[in-house]
Amino acid sequence: GLGGISGTTPPGASHGGRGGDPTTPGPSTYGLVRTPTNLGSGTTTTSYGSAAGGGAIILAVHGTTTVYGAVSANGDPATGVYRRPGGSGGSIFLTTDYLAGSGTLSANGGPSDSSSGSGGGGRIAVILTASDSFGNVTMAAAGGDHDTASYDGSAGTIYKEGQLNNFGRGNLLVDNKNYSTATGVVAQLPAVNYSTASELRSVTLSITNTARVGLTANLTMGDLFLYTNTAARLYLNGFTLTLRSQYHNTWGNANWVVYNGGQIVWSLYGTVYSVY
Repeated sequence: GLGGISGTTPPGASHGGRGGDPTTPGPSTYGLVRTPTNLGSGTTTTSYGSAAGGGAIILAVHGTTTVYGAVSANGDPATGVYRRPGGSGGSIFLTTDYLAGSGTLSANGGPSDSSSGSGGGGRIAVILTASDSFGNVTMAAAGGDHDTASYDGSAGTIYKEGQLNNFGRGNLLVDNKNYSTATGVVAQLPAVNYSTASELRSVTLSITNTARVGLTANLTMGDLFLYTNTAARLYLNGFTLTLRSQYHNTWGNANWVVYNGGQIVWSLYGTVYSVY
């Protein structure tokens, strides 16, 4: 399954990001970035309890959606003696004319402790059909926290699309709230299961706050921002990331990309710039 592996000390469950574990990351990620509808995954152990994944909240609103409180599809922390391991965040998919309020949308992974991993973050997508302002609504799809940083879960995905950048030209944020993950505990793009690379073709990718993103195939996207002052990482894993933008110095720092034979190609206007 897509949850944590059964046993006494499994990794956390995966969804938008992989579940945490310093030696064996959680299962491969799944689901769509722009139209997320999947439930989060749960975990189970032979001796110490289990945790449910986050739910799926899907709303289509004509008019204004005002968020005052918390709309949550978070994964649960595990029950049992050692609270291990954590479930993954679920999905929030909101289509609305306008967004207002100062509340929170969250699909975070469930935390854990002891020697099992926290859950990976889920997926949030907010598409505005008559506005470009997301107000003061906070959105979070981080991995679950852990007492030991190497057991933190990976961030999931947050997609925002306003009326001016519709037709798939929105912004994809991967933000892990400064939780540090082990090697291989990443948000996979495209997701390995139940996904399509074509949905990302015009999307701008931003990676921040110790988030890690790993490619699973050659991928075309709209643009890239890698916030190096926040220890973000991009793992190309030997694949090519083609960006439908002209090269710009504000994208980030090549030292924070792990290439392993891959490359970044900036291809706007028929001119190809490669970064190795």
